[in-house]
Amino acid sequence: MNRVEALDANPNKQALLSFKSTVSDPQNALSDWNSSSSHCTWFGVTCTSNRTSVQSLHLPGLGLSGIIPPHLFNLTSLQVLDLSNNSFQGQIPAGLSHCYNLREINLRRNQLVGSLPSQLGHLSRLKFMDVYANNLSGAIPPTFGNLTSLTHLNLGRNNFRDEIPKEQLLLAENSFEGLIPSSLNNASEIQFLDLSSNLFQESIPFLGNMNKLIMLNLGVNNLSSHHRAESSVANLSAHLQHFCIESNLFTGKLPRGIDKFQSLISLTMQQNLFTGELPNSIGRLNKLQRIFVHENMFSGEIPNVFGNLTQLYMLTLGYNQFSGRIPVSIGECQQLNTLGLSWNRLNGSIPIEIFSLSGLSKLWLEKNSLQGSLPVEVGSLKQLSLLNVSDNQLSGNITETIGNCLSLQTLSMARNGIMGSIPDKVGKLVALKSLDLSSNNLSGPIPEDLGSLKVLQSLNLSFNDLEGQVPSSGVFMNLSWDSLQGNDMLCGSDQEVAGKLRLHTCSTKKKQSKHFGLTISIAVVGFTLLMCVIFYSIWALVSRRRKKKGTKESFFSRPFKGFPEKMSYFDIRLATNSFAAENLIGEGGFGSVYKGVLRTGEDGAGTTLAIKVLDLQQRKASQSFYAECEALRNIQHRNLVKVITSCSSIDHTGGEFKALVMEFMSNGSLYNWLNPEDSQSRSSLTLIQRLNIAIDVASAMDYLHHDCDPPIVHCDLKPGNVLLDDDMAAHVGDFGLARFLSQNPSQSESSTIGLKGSIGYIAPEYGLGGKASTNGDVYSFGILLLEIFTARKPTMRSFSKV
Repeated sequence: MNRVEALDANPNKQALLSFKSTVSDPQNALSDWNSSSSHCTWFGVTCTSNRTSVQSLHLPGLGLSGIIPPHLFNLTSLQVLDLSNNSFQGQIPAGLSHCYNLREINLRRNQLVGSLPSQLGHLSRLKFMDVYANNLSGAIPPTFGNLTSLTHLNLGRNNFRDEIPKEQLLLAENSFEGLIPSSLNNASEIQFLDLSSNLFQESIPFLGNMNKLIMLNLGVNNLSSHHRAESSVANLSAHLQHFCIESNLFTGKLPRGIDKFQSLISLTMQQNLFTGELPNSIGRLNKLQRIFVHENMFSGEIPNVFGNLTQLYMLTLGYNQFSGRIPVSIGECQQLNTLGLSWNRLNGSIPIEIFSLSGLSKLWLEKNSLQGSLPVEVGSLKQLSLLNVSDNQLSGNITETIGNCLSLQTLSMARNGIMGSIPDKVGKLVALKSLDLSSNNLSGPIPEDLGSLKVLQSLNLSFNDLEGQVPSSGVFMNLSWDSLQGNDMLCGSDQEVAGKLRLHTCSTKKKQSKHFGLTISIAVVGFTLLMCVIFYSIWALVSRRRKKKGTKESFFSRPFKGFPEKMSYFDIRLATNSFAAENLIGEGGFGSVYKGVLRTGEDGAGTTLAIKVLDLQQRKASQSFYAECEALRNIQHRNLVKVITSCSSIDHTGGEFKALVMEFMSNGSLYNWLNPEDSQSRSSLTLIQRLNIAIDVASAMDYLHHDCDPPIVHCDLKPGNVLLDDDMAAHVGDFGLARFLSQNPSQSESSTIGLKGSIGYIAPEYGLGGKASTNGDVYSFGILLLEIFTARKPTMRSFSKV
């Protein structure tokens, strides 16, 4: 038999030709399916590498009709079957189970009837099944519980009965929407119910008859509180061990009746809108191992009863409004591995009892008002991998015993009042990957051994009083200047290192005793000049204090009155109605601006805000975020857009999320007023309004250039970055490209290589790689003035005639 005859006899080819002969093909889409060519070249057919077996049959939206023929059952190597958006009728053939390699079945939007074949439950490799919008009926087969590889199941818009498989119903990560069927209550044998990651709405139905229920997962939906929600929870099975309602829209206090679940092992309620205090009755659930209630609005003191939960393994209470002291009773939870108390209003000292938890691996205490020093007992935590106590009011020295925490990978003590030197033993933490000691009062040299830590990737020692030579090995080889800025007594080992880190070069003469006379001479000269520079010294001292308190986040640690100290991703999502399109008010090179309403009063009153959400997929978007934070952290002027707070978090998918929350300008941008044909505005500016706007912008730029230390160059002044408030007063915003001018005369300007401005407004020398300077802003301001008073864009040909 020759190769042509072998191909003609191929069972896969014969099966496809039989398929073609059975179905109706009004569009003649299968015209190249004939016996004279290889079936692997036919439309919609993909074969395996040996060019004999069909691997994929992809025929969506071709108007095909008829029944799904049994000839397909011979395609035993078939992995993907897509017949969606056609007009197939009849039942789904049970024989599809013979295609045991199937990973994807897509039959959505056909006219199929009957029930789901139970045999499909034997397709152990099946990951995707979509039968949306057919006329299927009956019950979901119990065998579907065997589809352990299934990640997508869409059964919507059919006529399935409310009969539920016994013992377990696992329908997570689908697109089910509407109400959770109340008929679930009749499934009294169900033990495991997982409806998470869908689009269910409103409240939890009454499930009191499901008295064998062990696990209930309703997380990541759109469920909310309702008058019957509390009774629905209270009537759940007393045998419940796992209860999850994370990432929904529940409000009010923690539902009463939870304390009856004496078998409860995990309680997962994070990312909701719960308020009030945690009840003491939670201490009766002595089998609890995991409690996740972070990212809510709980308040009051943390209950002492947590000490009763001796089996507790993970406890996260962060991103709430808890106040008072950390309960010492937490030290009774000797099984505790993870403790998260960050972003609250806790005060007092860190209880030493916490450091008796020998198995503790992660400890988050940042963004509180904790005082005192880090206890020496921290050295007993041999398993500790993460310690974050940043943004508190800690003082004292870094204890030498921190060097005993040999499993430590992340250590952050930034933005406190810690003094003394960095212990040499920190350089012995061989597992350390990230170290942040910035914005403290640390002094002395940088331990040389920090350069020997092979896995250390992130280091920030900025804004301290460190001195001496910077190590030149390890992480220091690729360190940027901002990781060491604000330490005026540091120096580089040579000119190349010093230039890169913006430091002076270390003197080769190290022994002070050999230069006693020179030291005395310098001291005499310094004393003589002291009175001559007294005003400069006062200015420098004020600048230094302001600088020491500033980091990329420091501006946002002092929020405007009436606003929260921080906003989480969930706060912003709620304020913008899940980033609804109707709230989108602008788009730029690095992200989008949304209008949002923050509920700040008990009466439900809200404050309108503008929220700039960074598109982190854009190149240099993160740099833009930090540049804007850095530029705005210490400046305040009536003609600059006020940034209220920020968000640097993760979104609901686990991706990085960054946003700036700003004052809302009701009259939009100057661009819309100068170009009404490009917007929906029909209003125009009067001559007096144009003049006042020009004066406002000039006032803002004068402040940035002459009253800021160091001076700030905006680098992107244009009508779109000038916003108008209720009184038509102008406010300059968008500092994503801002540059700082160095105080060193030899570095008086900042390079604009790679700088992205706006065509028509950016200074010509910037396009040639020139240095950023105040002159560039002056040029942009001149272009802006011409546009204000002539109503001509700089990109118009007629602009050159102005």
